[in-house]
Amino acid sequence: MLAAGSIFMLLVIVSLGGFIATYHSMPRFVWLAIVLDLMAIAALAALNAQIGLALNINYNQPVAVIQKRLETLRKFRVRYGEAICLTVALTWAPIVIVAMKGFLGLDVYRLFGTTWIFFSAILPARPERRIRISRDLAEFENDHSSSYSPQERSSMREYSPEE
Repeated sequence: MLAAGSIFMLLVIVSLGGFIATYHSMPRFVWLAIVLDLMAIAALAALNAQIGLALNINYNQPVAVIQKRLETLRKFRVRYGEAICLTVALTWAPIVIVAMKGFLGLDVYRLFGTTWIFFSAILPARPERRIRISRDLAEFENDHSSSYSPQERSSMREYSPEE
């Protein structure tokens, strides 16, 4: 699944690069595409970091060490999911603008106007919505981290490089 995500992100990065090359003379589209491209590169790096964490688990080590590494990977994946959800919620307007221009050749600025784009872009960023999203994600994480019994949690000790 992570490999498929990495391949998808690589395709997104290449597509955005092509978009930037095609519309280089239209800054109102290019700057949005550059920001989205940088975000896609960061997402690809995070996916590859997850792959690296998964591949570096040595299953010949004690169970507690393996559990600790798996827990580290799980936390990284949860944080990655949170970051992706928040990023998409906050950047959906630029995503729509670039996708409509790239796939359909439509200029969202002309179709809907900058006022609509501005208010559409800031609505997901309202503080009460961010608080609700953060609260929901924290509850989700607490539900999943409490799946270990106290005995299992106590057996998970810090990983030492000497092991």
